[in-house]
Amino acid sequence: AEYMGFPGQANGRFIKVQDLRYGENSHQQAALYRDLHPAPGSLVTATQLQGKELSYNNIADADAAWECVKSFTESACVIVKHANPCGVAVGADALEAYSKAFKTDPTSAFGGIIALNCTLDEAAA
Repeated sequence: AEYMGFPGQANGRFIKVQDLRYGENSHQQAALYRDLHPAPGSLVTATQLQGKELSYNNIADADAAWECVKSFTESACVIVKHANPCGVAVGADALEAYSKAFKTDPTSAFGGIIALNCTLDEAAA
């Protein structure tokens, strides 16, 4: 088939997941939307278990951390703050991976998003 170029219009269908605490800046409003049929394992399929309402920056950092950590096959931890990875490590289990990732840059890791690709057990929590 001959390439005909990109269409002049694209209509996506999205479902609102939640309002966010604020947008990229604290004076902005924001909401999180997902595709009608999101990819399995994507961030928008996750459930927040506790903590305060998320902001745009929290979602952006969580997505970056999750996309990075899920690329590892061994137990891994990724810490992201303000769109910058500040700790990435692998270990025998969640505790070792987290400990090594946190030691990379403890100052920047404070208040950052932590992603693990393995079960968070009591020792690591």
